[in-house]
Amino acid sequence: MRPKHMVNAGFEYVSSLGLKAHLKGRYVRYYVSQTSALNRDYFILDGRVGYEFYGLPILSGEVYLNLANALTGNTKLSKATRCLSDP
Repeated sequence: MRPKHMVNAGFEYVSSLGLKAHLKGRYVRYYVSQTSALNRDYFILDGRVGYEFYGLPILSGEVYLNLANALTGNTKLSKATRCLSDP
């Protein structure tokens, strides 16, 4: 099955205070077979909100919340903290 139509769109926001956000979506529509008029489609929405903080090299890092597949039954929510000085 190959997609018949596919559209990707998104936006990203970054503030000078360290706040970051992005949202992206993907729409796919495909035919079940080449001779079939039946089709299937789906839409996937992913998002991420985070805060990047600066200071001394030891205190620099990022905290974020990530959401994947928000409109399907396979939604995944993850949160993390990472130090920007890590390799």
